[in-house]
Amino acid sequence: MVKQRRRRGGSGSPVILRSTWTWTADVAPADVQDEHVKAVYRVILPQCEHKASRKNCKWNPNCLVGLGEHTWSGEFDEDSFSSTDHPDSERRVQDSFVGLKNLGATCYVNTFLQLWFHNRPFRQALFLYQPGPQLGSATQEVFQANDVCGQLQLLFALLQEGCHQCLDPSPFVNALGLDTGLQQDAQEFCKLFLSLLESKLAHQPNEMVRNVISKEFSGIYAYITTCRQCGLRSSRPSRFFELDLNIQGHQQLSDSLQEFFKEESLEGENSYFCDHCQKKQSASRRIELNRLPQTLSLQLLRFVFDRQTGQKKKLTSCITFPDVLNMADYLSESYSKDRMQQDTKEDCIQSNSKGTDCQMHHADVPMQENTSMQQTKASLKRLTKAITKCMGEIETKQVQSEDMLYKLTAVLVHHGRSAYSGHYVAHISDEASGHWYKFNDEMIERMSEKQLQLGFDEDPDNKKPTTQRPRAVKGVHSSQNAYMLVYNRCRTPLPPHPQLPDWLMQLVKQDSSKFEEFSDQLATLRKKDVDAGIAKHEEVKLLYQILPVLNAGNDCEFVGTNWLRNWLEKGATTPPMDNSPFLCPHGGLRLSSVCKVKRISKRAASVLYTNYGGGPHLDEYSPCKTCVRDYCQLLRLKSNLVSDCRQILRLHCGQPSFGCWVGKASIEHWKEIATDLLAETEAAIVSAATQKVGDRSEEDGTEEDEKSEELPASAVVKRLKFNEDIICKHGQMTNQIGKRELVSSEIWNILRAYFPSCPEYAHDIQPCQQCQDQAEEVKQLVASEQSTTLLSSLQNCNRPDLHCWPLDTDMLYVVTCSFLDEWRKFVSHPERERQILSVENKSLLCAHQKLIIGLHSLPPSNTAKEFCLCNGQHTELPFQKEWEVLSSLFDVDCTISISRNKSNEEICYTMQPEECEECCRRRENFNQKQRKVLDYTQAMVYVRKIEGTQKVMEVVPELHQSSSECEEDKDDKPEEKDPDFCSIFLLLQCWERVLV
Repeated sequence: MVKQRRRRGGSGSPVILRSTWTWTADVAPADVQDEHVKAVYRVILPQCEHKASRKNCKWNPNCLVGLGEHTWSGEFDEDSFSSTDHPDSERRVQDSFVGLKNLGATCYVNTFLQLWFHNRPFRQALFLYQPGPQLGSATQEVFQANDVCGQLQLLFALLQEGCHQCLDPSPFVNALGLDTGLQQDAQEFCKLFLSLLESKLAHQPNEMVRNVISKEFSGIYAYITTCRQCGLRSSRPSRFFELDLNIQGHQQLSDSLQEFFKEESLEGENSYFCDHCQKKQSASRRIELNRLPQTLSLQLLRFVFDRQTGQKKKLTSCITFPDVLNMADYLSESYSKDRMQQDTKEDCIQSNSKGTDCQMHHADVPMQENTSMQQTKASLKRLTKAITKCMGEIETKQVQSEDMLYKLTAVLVHHGRSAYSGHYVAHISDEASGHWYKFNDEMIERMSEKQLQLGFDEDPDNKKPTTQRPRAVKGVHSSQNAYMLVYNRCRTPLPPHPQLPDWLMQLVKQDSSKFEEFSDQLATLRKKDVDAGIAKHEEVKLLYQILPVLNAGNDCEFVGTNWLRNWLEKGATTPPMDNSPFLCPHGGLRLSSVCKVKRISKRAASVLYTNYGGGPHLDEYSPCKTCVRDYCQLLRLKSNLVSDCRQILRLHCGQPSFGCWVGKASIEHWKEIATDLLAETEAAIVSAATQKVGDRSEEDGTEEDEKSEELPASAVVKRLKFNEDIICKHGQMTNQIGKRELVSSEIWNILRAYFPSCPEYAHDIQPCQQCQDQAEEVKQLVASEQSTTLLSSLQNCNRPDLHCWPLDTDMLYVVTCSFLDEWRKFVSHPERERQILSVENKSLLCAHQKLIIGLHSLPPSNTAKEFCLCNGQHTELPFQKEWEVLSSLFDVDCTISISRNKSNEEICYTMQPEECEECCRRRENFNQKQRKVLDYTQAMVYVRKIEGTQKVMEVVPELHQSSSECEEDKDDKPEEKDPDFCSIFLLLQCWERVLV
């Protein structure tokens, strides 16, 4: 019977399959009633309540819970019923910034594009760029595919005036020829792109466009080398786009700047060649700033070369940097402090030449007692004028120093621990509003309170920082992942908002027009989905109320569970109902389909069939009583299989006179054949997956894969069909008596229950006459052919032996005379003798697979035409050509050959296989003992009498044993006296008395 485990969650809960088929042991298939059918198809199970169960009961066709109905119970939601995005989901919010799509590994490009876009002078200059000589038509064809400046210009125009919430930078990236799947070095990309842009803009007619890179991003510093011997000072100027600052071993930005500008000693091998001294001298070298750009980029060297690994590594040391940076502290003394003091002193000296003490040492002015009051007032007036002029010059220098103040406007951050991968994010300040924004590709987040907020968000993958973050100070920030700091010179007033030229604005409007068309299409598709969703929502809410069956009897139909799930799934297209996989061969509901269908009311089914179509209908009469009866019979046979097997073994003895013919192979393997046939029958009635599905609990409400449940009947192991082994090719019983045997009627009745469609042959039925006639003809032909090919063997003439060895060969073969005798009988009388099919030479071998006796062990008198090898079996020696014919006509189990070799005029014979020395030694010992036994001189003679129906072999079993066995038995058994000797001796004495 089919077994099933108890459900995991319940205690003592009944098992469905076992409880529905337990009645088969007491009910015959012919007595199956409607209540049995209802129990098997589980239509009597109660319905599940929504509050009591959340999962669907697979084995309960009345359970309509957990099919997806909860998604329709709430209020109608447009987003859940439409697969189309909202038209405004891609629309840009007013006065907001636009994101850039990441094309794979282009996040570093997006950060720099957002950084350069927020530079208003640069953006305005780029809008004035002229991509071509003809700008009369405002079409996008004026942009060439490889025009980097033109693609950047259009991208900035869309970022400023476009309608998209997020832009695709693919045209710009393709114009640069970048590999979107390979992340480049961000610092190197910045330098190379600014150099490329400067060369592209150098040919523009507008001076502002030509000089925008040099003014905004490029500065000049000089390497100042001073000879310590002669004091010669040499200068080598150089341009820069950013200052590369070492952060290893530093915690503050000021420390990195001081290291960048500190004086370096050139000594020893690194000495400086002085042009004045004309030889290498010790010197000092430092960097002096000659001109600073409007946008100062400070590159923090986080990616350094590791000599131990031979690769780049990332430094995660934390560094602090201020909101405002005063670069006047890092200017050269001759350019700032010394130069300022020298100018002030010169002005004071010029004023002092007119009697004014510009050094303000008024305490040292001589004031003689005899000076008049008028002279004192004049002197004080001149002194006050000089002091006022000096103060004005100092204020002028202070204004020049304030021009060196830079404000933090952007921080570029690298997420990740590797120098070869990671993610780039930009924190940029908007000059107009003062708010900080985080640009993360498509995502843009505005910081609160107009402050830069890095915090732990700068490295989301690392919750615990590797270094302790310094205490927060107002106006100072810290980061362990920032790789570039961007400072802008404090500008008063702010640069104006960039304006697009008319032709560029026309391109933006064309792009906006296409976006509006796309939004209209989305709105149309979305409205269609929403309208369908509203109709489906009303339909489901109405039908689900009338879906359950109100009673356990009539007015119901069966529909597929998967179809109901699909119908209740949001956004899914509901196909027509297809109930054909659930049909049994009789047109009813298949037994295995109980777990795949649900029982609903006929009223609800009528609406569903009207709306969606399909079929065939499975009503309350669809549960198949024929399948239940067949499966009942199958379960009864499976339960009685073991007892019937024992019954057949008990009855299968002797040769009955009446009964039926069965095949020997069929009766030998009838249990295996019956098991496979029952499995095939079960697959046809129920399905091969019923046992697998039945082993699962009722609690499992998930729908399994159809492929795992439906196993084809061909998966069952195919074996011999019962009694087909005695059917000839003509469809009748075979005439080969060796393939069949007669069984009693009792055995046949048992077998008939398991194999009702097998052929039945009574004991008195005649075998196939055609097969007999054909067999006779075949035997005649075979006998004729064999007699012709083996004529010399048939006539037993001109046979070779060891004395008459043929000259044309050195090898002969061995066959038994019994084989030749049987074969000669068949050839002479093929109509009454059986056909010989094989040459059995293994009888000439011992248990060690060697010859029992060899030629050298034979006495000279036995080396004749026939010689004895063992057990009285005589042999003959066929020629090599005869052996080839024998091998082709018969199955040879063992080849035995004799070869002759000549050496020094002596003839040697060799046999293959070799002679068994062990068996030969045993035989020699037996022969010696036998000679002694046969010597009756002065020996006792025992006489055994045979009484009744006894036979000689029963009284003297030693005559039936081989020589070696007899010898072993005598060695093992102790010597016994003849039990009948006394009675025989007394009989002989009485007989002598009578004679006297």
